[in-house]
Amino acid sequence: MSTVEVPPELIGAWRRSGLFIDGVRQIDYCDVLWLQSSTWFADIRLRLDPAAEPLSPAARRMARPFASAGTATWADPIFTWTSTLGNSGPPDANSLNWEDGVVVERGTIALDHETFTFAEEWLRMNGESDEPIVTCRDRYLHIAVGKWAIAASASDNDGPLIAKRLKNNGHTWTEVGSVQV
Repeated sequence: MSTVEVPPELIGAWRRSGLFIDGVRQIDYCDVLWLQSSTWFADIRLRLDPAAEPLSPAARRMARPFASAGTATWADPIFTWTSTLGNSGPPDANSLNWEDGVVVERGTIALDHETFTFAEEWLRMNGESDEPIVTCRDRYLHIAVGKWAIAASASDNDGPLIAKRLKNNGHTWTEVGSVQV
């Protein structure tokens, strides 16, 4: 299996449309946006209702506000996201497959000496002509696809990642939400 750039069918803007833990569909407590170029990615998870609390530990982990940004590689069927900004932890590598018109990511979560399986369904949000526009410089990454953008920065490699989700109303970019990890 050789590693290659991200295939064109996975480049774009994606929104998490379904979450399963150990095969059971979960209430999704977050609005998750993933933006992908041929080599760069950014994702941000914003809580819909910060007061609501998922019941299971695995569901709580998937519902925490979060963001990551960095490089991505593809070795069919494994997609690897390597966060390069801030103190982001190890790479995230999971299988991605097309199923019934959506991309399904499958992986495992290890929590408190237990392992849970998860599946996330991803729906494409951009039009065919929306090419990712990437601005990358020292400890800063901005990816825009169509009317969505994520700006991520870190003051140093060990510091927190600050990410902002942006939406373009046709004339200006407006912040939808932000997280610090």
